[in-house]
Amino acid sequence: MKKKIVALMLAGAMAALTACAGAPGMTYDPSAGTASSKETTKEAEPEVKEEEAAAEASAEETAASEDVAPDMSGDNVVEYEGGLRIAFPDEYINTKGVLDINSYELDSGEGVYVTDFNYAGVTEEWMEEAFGEVEEPSEEDYKKYSDASAMLTEVITINGNRSLDELVAILAEYNTTDQKIEKSDLTEFKKEGECTFFRLSLYDKEGSENLEEGFKEEFDALYDGLDELLEKNTEYFVPVSPFEALIGNKVEFETTDIDGNPITSEEIFSQHEVTMVNVWATWCYWCVYELPELNEVNKRLAEKDCAIVGLVGDGTDEDTIKEAKQLLKENGDEYLNILPWDDALTEDFPMDAGWPTSFFVDREGKIVSYPVVGASVDTYEEVIDQILKDGKAEVKAEDQSPVTENNVGQYRIYVSDTDGKGVSGAMIQFCDDTTCRIDTTDDTGLAVFKVDKGDYKVHVLKQPQGYKADSNEYKIPDEYSDLHIILEKE
Repeated sequence: MKKKIVALMLAGAMAALTACAGAPGMTYDPSAGTASSKETTKEAEPEVKEEEAAAEASAEETAASEDVAPDMSGDNVVEYEGGLRIAFPDEYINTKGVLDINSYELDSGEGVYVTDFNYAGVTEEWMEEAFGEVEEPSEEDYKKYSDASAMLTEVITINGNRSLDELVAILAEYNTTDQKIEKSDLTEFKKEGECTFFRLSLYDKEGSENLEEGFKEEFDALYDGLDELLEKNTEYFVPVSPFEALIGNKVEFETTDIDGNPITSEEIFSQHEVTMVNVWATWCYWCVYELPELNEVNKRLAEKDCAIVGLVGDGTDEDTIKEAKQLLKENGDEYLNILPWDDALTEDFPMDAGWPTSFFVDREGKIVSYPVVGASVDTYEEVIDQILKDGKAEVKAEDQSPVTENNVGQYRIYVSDTDGKGVSGAMIQFCDDTTCRIDTTDDTGLAVFKVDKGDYKVHVLKQPQGYKADSNEYKIPDEYSDLHIILEKE
């Protein structure tokens, strides 16, 4: 998906938004908003002409009243986690300021999603100059960016046919501002399956009052176009957990162990009731941090006819394999470790959520539970015990977080590609309720924020050329933590 808006980074030629809304023989005129007949007929009797005119007028009225489906095949289309697929018109792409749209699921894990439409009255060139190549952005630039930021709107999605009262209660639990959200602040505007979509009406054009000339007018124009954008240029779908489709998948592969011996998935999984595949990498701090404990867990699991198998995600060259062997030896790990194969980290054990990630596979080679994202030794045995008891397990949202606490007194954001290699040059936005800071990842893919403890939100404002944009919003807890973000290549 090519992008140019800083958060969306939409680029490339724009596909025309066209659709046929009329009856056969009718064409839709986007500029007029009506349908007209392009057929020509020979001269008819007056009564016949009157009947034809009446029929044509009726067809025009019907065509004009029908929704025109947006073209969802172009490079201007972006899909968001909260159940929105938007075909952006030109005025939302070629902006003078920065349009930043982020979509994320609340930590409740109850199927409530928030999609933020943010605008900053600064240019991309200024952003690059202020935050792109400098070692430490100035406080003045931080303040300018913060003062120039304004919210256009928020779309909130809730699934399960739940009531407005239930939604308000959930939002209150996660609201960190002084602004209380009332039922009257939420307007239902779309229903898709068991999902209901609401607009949060706390935002208006007053948000543009602090913007400089030129940016204020653009903000107002984008604000005025929101209704049409969400009604005519957006498709809605039921959000699905990124791991939901994995449950029941049968994993089949041929590879080698870390010593180069051939081995198959059947040979691995048929030996135990449940096998936990721990996908790790030599560069991943928390992957290595949990290695000593994993060996002890594996010994306890053996008594239950279960086992751990390590998958060295970055084990694609001799030097890395040698390093992995050394790490395993130093930490006393004796369980089987294998090397990746084609599609190992994208299809069989997708690593989009963070490193390490642990997957649970039964004797037949089928994935039987949501994976656990992050180093969570205490959780592994709980999940396996539940699978042995019930044949499946429910993994809580907090067990799937790509965020892990650290003891270094700072927040570290690590950005890698799907192969586990660090991505340099990614512009990271790090915000609390009042201030946003921005840093760019170094050659190892790391961005560091030395700030007081607090609740922060993280966005990838701009990704390097050749990578897809990440429109997610990541939440950091009130503890110094490491966050791992994975960018896909275009």
